[in-house]
Amino acid sequence: MGLSNAARKYLDAAEILQRHTKGVCMPAYFVACQGLELTLKACLRGCGSSEKQLRRLGHDLEKLADRALKECPDGLIAFSETERVIVSLINMYYQDRDLQYTRSEYKELPALGALLEVCKRLWRTTRKFCVEKQALHYGLPTAVL
Repeated sequence: MGLSNAARKYLDAAEILQRHTKGVCMPAYFVACQGLELTLKACLRGCGSSEKQLRRLGHDLEKLADRALKECPDGLIAFSETERVIVSLINMYYQDRDLQYTRSEYKELPALGALLEVCKRLWRTTRKFCVEKQALHYGLPTAVL
């Protein structure tokens, strides 16, 4: 539940940055990706993944998406082919922290609006599940994250 709440705040921040900046805004891409990462991790926590298991997945959005597709209830996590391309395009920069500490000059970024739509749709789709599973780790050693 906490991860899902945090994810929403990152997505809200990305939308604010998108509205108030001109041109490419790396911080907006970064916080959108952070929101997507936390949404996927919230869903995986609801499916029983431990903090340690989530840490091993790191910041790899594609790996997180694949794991969520495999471990979460049918239909909870879904990506169209276009959405998978969007996640794949941004993932190479996000997982290498190139959105924070720019190392490459040219980046082939998806449209920020398209990325935000994927993130927001996924958050909305998983929110009810996260609310229902909020007690899964309550009072247990796994409730750290």
